[in-house]
Amino acid sequence: MLNAFEYRDFRLIWISSMSASFGMQMQIVARGWLTYDITESALALSGVMIAFMAPSVIVGPLGGVIADRFEKKPVMVLSQTLNAIATGIFGWIIFAGHVTYDHFIIFGLINGTVLALSMPARSTIVPEIVGPKMLTNAMMLSSSTYNSARILGPSVAGILIGWFAAGDTTSATGVGLVFFFITALYVGSVIWTILLDFRGEPHRENKPPVWDDIAEAIRFVWHDKVVLGLIWIGLVPMSFGFAPTFLMPVYNAEVLSNRPEDYGFLLTSMGIGALSGSLIFAQAGDLRRKGRTLFISAFIWSLALTIFSLCTTMLSAAFALFFVGIAYSAMGSLNMSMLQLAVPPELRGRVMSISWTVHGLMPLAIIPIAWLAEAYSIRTAMLISALLVGGSTLLFRLMYPEVAKVRSGHSDHIVFDGMPSTRQSEGSADSTSQPLFNGDDASALATNPKES
Repeated sequence: MLNAFEYRDFRLIWISSMSASFGMQMQIVARGWLTYDITESALALSGVMIAFMAPSVIVGPLGGVIADRFEKKPVMVLSQTLNAIATGIFGWIIFAGHVTYDHFIIFGLINGTVLALSMPARSTIVPEIVGPKMLTNAMMLSSSTYNSARILGPSVAGILIGWFAAGDTTSATGVGLVFFFITALYVGSVIWTILLDFRGEPHRENKPPVWDDIAEAIRFVWHDKVVLGLIWIGLVPMSFGFAPTFLMPVYNAEVLSNRPEDYGFLLTSMGIGALSGSLIFAQAGDLRRKGRTLFISAFIWSLALTIFSLCTTMLSAAFALFFVGIAYSAMGSLNMSMLQLAVPPELRGRVMSISWTVHGLMPLAIIPIAWLAEAYSIRTAMLISALLVGGSTLLFRLMYPEVAKVRSGHSDHIVFDGMPSTRQSEGSADSTSQPLFNGDDASALATNPKES
């Protein structure tokens, strides 16, 4: 389960990610709490979330260019430092009692921009540290940091808000002190990143205009059936699958007791399932049927959501959400690791930035599901969401059979079920005649020369 921790630099990246993930989850709760306290508007909450997500769509591709052109460690250190500074300034504005709604929009844009520019570098440095053999294990362990933060981060934030404010949760003082605590977590993330020995040297020698770099990655994705299929699968089924999470308060109010304790229990059950899924698949290591397992996970997600939509008690709903968490954790981590494996190193940052940009569109799936909940009922909306997850997964299974055939491999070689397949990367100016899909399992698990 912990094989990737054999690499010192992966251990540092993991701790850094854990610190940053806790900070992000706590910031979401503290920011949402104070925003609603100031505005008493759900629409205002949506505006803050859009301000945070919009930069991933607008400047995300530029982050990929940066990841491919520059050393990744300095990019990560600089971006995390800027994020810590911005969060600290925002915390001081809140603590001093000068915060307005405009501040939430401004600092949401700043935090979102920094994240969009740095995420491709952070996500692409992991395969370079651990190598192909440990990549699936490393991605699952990496996802465990996010899932752990999802379970504990909101609770810690809520406790600290009440504690620092001496019980007066409407006080900006308590939220301001929580932001200082979050800033400390971001600073810790910077320190752990500075300790890395591996710098993540760029794989590109020529540096054409930025737009040409982005266009090259878009052409590669468009002509590559496996990569294009993985990006679509990472967008459509997962978007509909995540929609019920945002509508969980409505489900708690209409179907259950509307008690905050039950709402927290539901989210915790799903978070525990997600963490369990990360650890189970980390234990499995380099899966031999990555493509099939990806689709199976998506269908299990659809089935678990269907069962959840039919539940009428808190315990049965929590049980169904436990399996929802396992399925989405497995699907998300497998999708990300397969995408890393399928892309040549010189294109990896830009392709991952395209994936990150596409993920920025995921909140759009909430709109039709929310409309169904308003027009009919939350259970109907949940059921339709589950059917859309299963239906879209089946559609992409038929459209991109190459994805289901992926068995194992690394960034230069992927092994398919049946027989090895070779191909040249289309649309890439840096492509060579080296096959992207080739080799047996022994060559696919070659030792990484960059081992720390």
